[in-house]
Amino acid sequence: MMLAKHSIGRAPALKFVMVLLVAITISQSGCLRAAQRTLTEAKGAEAEITIVPGTSIANFNAYGDVTVSAPRTKLGSLVPASLSNTLPGALKAALTTGEKAPFAGGGKGFSISGEVMWYHERGGLGVITGSKSYVVVLLDLQDGGQSLGLLQVVASSGASRTGPEDMAEAIAESVAEWFEERVNRG
Repeated sequence: MMLAKHSIGRAPALKFVMVLLVAITISQSGCLRAAQRTLTEAKGAEAEITIVPGTSIANFNAYGDVTVSAPRTKLGSLVPASLSNTLPGALKAALTTGEKAPFAGGGKGFSISGEVMWYHERGGLGVITGSKSYVVVLLDLQDGGQSLGLLQVVASSGASRTGPEDMAEAIAESVAEWFEERVNRG
C-alpha cells in the first residue's frame, strides 16, 4: 500500500510564513487554541493517495497525454456540482501543463475517470468543534479499456474557507505529484 500526502492552500508561501509567525506569537501568549486554528486555516486542503489493494499500477513512462472525464457519483446532490465541474479541468491542467507536469510532452494518452464515493462539508458546529471536510474519490486509470490502475484519493481540510473547488485542486495537485514520482522523463 503506497501513500502520498500533498497539501495545497490558498495563500502564497510568504503569506503562510506570516501566518506562522502570528501563530507562534499567539501561542507564546497562551492562546494555543487560536494558534492551532490559524495554522489550520493557512494549510488549506490536502489529499492522500492509496493504490487500491488487489490492483496493480502500470508503468506510465510511455504516456504523454491524459484525458479526464467528470466524476460520477451515486450521492446525488450531496456532491456539489462545483466539485464535479472543477475536478476534470484541475486534473488535466496539473498533469499536462507546467514545467514539472508529468504528461506535458504530448503523445500517447490514457484516460482517468472517477467516482466520488463520499463528500462531507463541515458546517454549523463543525466550524467550532474542528471537524473536517472530506472528499473520497476513486480514480480509474485506463488505456483503451485496459486497466492501468485504481487509486483512492482522500482530500480533507480543517480550514473553514475550503470549498469544493479547493478540494478539487488539492486532489489534482496530489495526483500530479503522485505521477511525478513514478514517471521517468530523464
